[in-house]
Amino acid sequence: MIFTTFRRHTFSYALIVPNSSYMAKVADNIIVKGIRGMLGDMLVFRQLNGQTIVSAKPKKPATRTAKQQEGQERFRLAVAYAKASMGNPQLKELYASRISARCTSAHQVAIADYLNAPRIDAIDASLYKGLAGGTITVSASDNFMVASVQVAIHTADGEVIESGSAAKGTDDRWIYATIQQHHGYASCQITATASDLPGNTAEKTIHLQTVD
Repeated sequence: MIFTTFRRHTFSYALIVPNSSYMAKVADNIIVKGIRGMLGDMLVFRQLNGQTIVSAKPKKPATRTAKQQEGQERFRLAVAYAKASMGNPQLKELYASRISARCTSAHQVAIADYLNAPRIDAIDASLYKGLAGGTITVSASDNFMVASVQVAIHTADGEVIESGSAAKGTDDRWIYATIQQHHGYASCQITATASDLPGNTAEKTIHLQTVD
């Protein structure tokens, strides 16, 4: 805490300014009336609406780390996405349906949706035997909603045998029906990609030889 006493002729006054962020008004004092600028590299005087305002010298903001800058930029993009979503009546209504005590507006729900990517919890290929008409079940979740799930069956070196969109099932399950026969399916891999409304994605791959 800084304690400064000023004296002039027959009167004196004291100005107390803590070291933390603090602001005070000085009224009817001829010594500091009209003063502007910094005093002793500790106090800052400025004029506002005819009054003298004194405050502690502001601290310089700490240099942000790369991770902090990345987080700040991601939040800026989330706000921009939410603003654009509020201009789309259907999206606005959709986000408004999930207003809660934590997110009290459709705008906040949209921001939270942008900041949280979906998650693929499991891929069940036990009903796929390399035949057309087999089914692959993907369990995918999101803090708001999973918008789509894509499934690809491919070789270990990345050659795609078939791919397509899964259909929404019950709960968090998405069902992909295979359309081609593939005799060498046991050595293949299955990759599922889930997307949410803002375009965040999650990907998971399983190796069929490990599936009973």
